[in-house]
Amino acid sequence: MHALGHAGESQDEKAESKSIMNAPSVRITYVGGPTCLLEFGGVRLLTDPTFDPAGGEYTSGPVTLRKLAGPAVSPQELGSFDYVLLSHDHHSDNLDQAGRKVLANATTVVTTAEGAQRLGANSVGVTDGQSVDFRTSDGRTLRIVATPARHGPEGLSRGAVTGFALFFEDAAEHVIYVSGDTVWYEGIAEVARRFNVQVAILHLGAARVPEVGPFHLTMTALEAVEAARAFKNAVIVPIHFEDWAHFSEGRAEVKTAFANAGMERRLLWPERGRPISINPQSEVGMPDLSSALGQPLAQILKRPEITIEHLVPILRELAPDVFAEDEQSASNDGFFRNELKSVETEIKYEGYLQQQQRAIERMKKAEQRTIPEWFDYKSVSGLSREMQETLIRIRPRTLGHASRIPGVTPAAVALVNVYIEIQAKRRQQALAV
Repeated sequence: MHALGHAGESQDEKAESKSIMNAPSVRITYVGGPTCLLEFGGVRLLTDPTFDPAGGEYTSGPVTLRKLAGPAVSPQELGSFDYVLLSHDHHSDNLDQAGRKVLANATTVVTTAEGAQRLGANSVGVTDGQSVDFRTSDGRTLRIVATPARHGPEGLSRGAVTGFALFFEDAAEHVIYVSGDTVWYEGIAEVARRFNVQVAILHLGAARVPEVGPFHLTMTALEAVEAARAFKNAVIVPIHFEDWAHFSEGRAEVKTAFANAGMERRLLWPERGRPISINPQSEVGMPDLSSALGQPLAQILKRPEITIEHLVPILRELAPDVFAEDEQSASNDGFFRNELKSVETEIKYEGYLQQQQRAIERMKKAEQRTIPEWFDYKSVSGLSREMQETLIRIRPRTLGHASRIPGVTPAAVALVNVYIEIQAKRRQQALAV
């Protein structure tokens, strides 16, 4: 047998060699919706089991979810697995009736603390940052860390949700990330800062449920681009964007957003029912910019791995006088460089900024809307009891008035806006009887 390092290697070099040798590939079999079988370093993990046939309807309170497509692979065809990664148990598009039955086949179900209390049996609950370790048959340790997830806008109560970061203890810099149902927000950015994610399995689709509100509850295509920029070393694997009626964006929107950002090559689409293998060491790397010949510089700059500094030599050739003037001026003190960084920010975040501006404009229009005297805050699903009591006590005249009440979030105002329509229709129906 050979030693991993030779006699002349330092301890750091030996550790790096060992890490590269131990860097596992991941094999993904996409079942449909949020459900995948991950084969990772000899371990088989199933994500959010959904195996019901197409056509099912799942009602919870005022919300009814409709399933449009069945699984590409049955539990029997999928075979055995070791663990289940369950982002949350209380929504049927993440755990349906047939999915619940397969939980018993796992050694352990890793889920939220609330979910583990409801499920009992072989489930283990984790909160953000907590981890569980599993010893593999070859003596390695697989660590599963709970990562932050927010199932909608800030202030909206949709129940606890978690994502997962997976890695082996002896190769902790090679991380597989499963987002769970979440929007893009600071918690996901923190995951990117904490872990060297090399495969990011993202729940997309911009899920929208009118009874809950007009906003999206999972990542939009533009938010997926932001996530890809944060996970700059990762292959992006989109899932949970189809098979259910409440998704407002599909493959086309995701492809367009990534193409517009110059990042389409980062996407790896799983094929339903057919395993694909990803080797992070070969899949991830700096792109060959020769493929960008003929593209506008702004398009190239949208790539997450490209900064304005990379393009300065080209810009210097295109506008030598501008650069010469800047270098001769002692009073600028970095002003020109800061201007370039501002341009970079505007280009890279153009889509996000436009989205935010549209949201602001919609809210301005909605601010003038009158809240009827008969409006029942207690029937608004998703408002906390404290917020309901505050709104009942103050009885704001308009949505704008409500938005200025301390403690009332934009998400709560959006919910009230939607429920004004719902309650108005119910009153009309009642009067017509």
